[in-house]
This record gives sequence, structure tokens and C-alpha cells, in this order.
Amino acid sequence: DNYKKHLSRDHSKFLCELCVQNEVLLMNEHKTFTAEDLKNHLEIGTFDDDNNLVSIHPFCKFCQKNFFNDEALKTHL
Repeated sequence: DNYKKHLSRDHSKFLCELCVQNEVLLMNEHKTFTAEDLKNHLEIGTFDDDNNLVSIHPFCKFCQKNFFNDEALKTHL
């Protein structure tokens, strides 16, 4: 929690909570995002340098919530 506060307060960077909760990484290994990049990460996905889709968090239109992957969304539905 202190790390997240430090990132936002001192660096204007944020973590994707879905990635943090579901990927087996140390906290400092997670990708950090600007507010706009985090919004894009959640809404359209993350792309590599060759513009290939790397990850996407599917969105439930009923409850207006993103899920980590397709399987998590299917379980939810």
C-alpha cells in the first residue's frame, strides 16, 4: 500500500489492480502506468512495440467491471 502511494504521489504512476492481484510477480516487477495509460490498458488492452495485443482485461457490460482474463469473465457470467 505504501508503494502504491509512493508511485502515485511522487511519480504520478499507477498499478493495474487486476494485474497485481492475478500475476505472480513481486510488487516492483509490475508494470506502472500513467493515469491515461492505465485507462487505455483497461479499455483497449496493452500492445507491444510492433502493435500486437499483449493483454486485455475483458469488460462485463452488465456490472461495468473489468476481469483479469476471459476465463475470469466467463466464471463471473
